[in-house]
Amino acid sequence: MNKKLIRAALVVASTGTVAAGIATGAGAAAAAPGNLVVTAYSKCVTSHDRPGTDRVVFVRNTGDTTVKHVRVGELNGPEHSIPRLAEDQEIGPRSNGMRYYSATGVRKAGELAPGESIKTWHVVPGCTGPWAIAGYALSNPMDNPAGNADIRWSATKPPRETN
Repeated sequence: MNKKLIRAALVVASTGTVAAGIATGAGAAAAAPGNLVVTAYSKCVTSHDRPGTDRVVFVRNTGDTTVKHVRVGELNGPEHSIPRLAEDQEIGPRSNGMRYYSATGVRKAGELAPGESIKTWHVVPGCTGPWAIAGYALSNPMDNPAGNADIRWSATKPPRETN
C-alpha cells in the first residue's frame, strides 16, 4: 500500500513539474506578441453622382510577431477574415459588400505580419449617417487587447470627399 501512495505522489509531483515547464516555455514564446492597432472612421463620399458613407476599419500590426486568425469588423456591421493582398492592391466589393486595400500587402490570408496593415470598408447608401462607428480586430490567440477597438462618434455630418 505504501508503494502505491509513493508512486501516486511521484506521478502528481512530476505532472506538476512538467506543467510548470510547459507554462514557462509558453510564456517565453509569447514574450513579444503581435499587437493589432485599430482606427475606425466614417466619411461621406460622392462617387459617380451617388453619395454614400464609407465605414472604414484600419488595422496595423505594430508588434514583433505575426498575428494569426485576424478578423476585422464593426458593431452592428459585418465581421470577416482578412484576405491575402499584394502591396498597394485593392479588391472588392466582395459578396459580403466589403472592400479591402493594403499599402503594405498581406502575405497570407488571415494573418498580419509585423508592419503589415489593411483597410477594410463597406459603403452605406446616402450621406445621412450613422456617423458613429465602433471598429475592432480579433485574433487567436488574442494579442494585447488594449488597441483592438476604436469608437468614433460625430453629431455633425462628416466632411464630403469627391473621388
